[in-house]
Amino acid sequence: MGVSRNLREAADLYQSAAQQGHSNAQLSYALCLKNGRGTEEDKYQAVKWFVKASEKGNAGAIYNLGLCFEFGEGVDRDLSRALQLYLAAANQNYADAQNALANCYMSGTGVPANYTEAVRWYSKAARNGNVPAQFNIGFCCENGLGIEKNQDMAYRFYRIAADNGSENATKRLKELGFIKDNDF
Repeated sequence: MGVSRNLREAADLYQSAAQQGHSNAQLSYALCLKNGRGTEEDKYQAVKWFVKASEKGNAGAIYNLGLCFEFGEGVDRDLSRALQLYLAAANQNYADAQNALANCYMSGTGVPANYTEAVRWYSKAARNGNVPAQFNIGFCCENGLGIEKNQDMAYRFYRIAADNGSENATKRLKELGFIKDNDF
């Protein structure tokens, strides 16, 4: 059985369970539709399934719906709505949403830039195992963004992120002279 056939069968099974009201299946089916995996790509239908799962409180669906609003995929771009959705999922301890929310505060996307608030959310996401947030908090520590500049803390967070597979963190540790090419 080929990969594409397996993906089609998975998408069909997700669709069937989604139609029965299972929120995790609704999320999975929406992701299939959004990414064209096992089914025809349809970002508008993906949004509909994200909404259905979100209405049941599914944090993953709420976060992914936020992504749709941030990038205008299947809906009109609405940064304020994206921020609200990220906050709702972040408050459920959904690490990807916590990192996305922090990114919004860091860049001023949909909200005035606030480095202190960004660090707060990066810290939560990092504690919840989000590798990009582990890198991001290291960057904030290195550059004194929203937190006192602290090279030891920057190194610690970069190292954690690198140990968890972050190529960016490994690259930054090399640039700072903390590791050599043969250390990894």
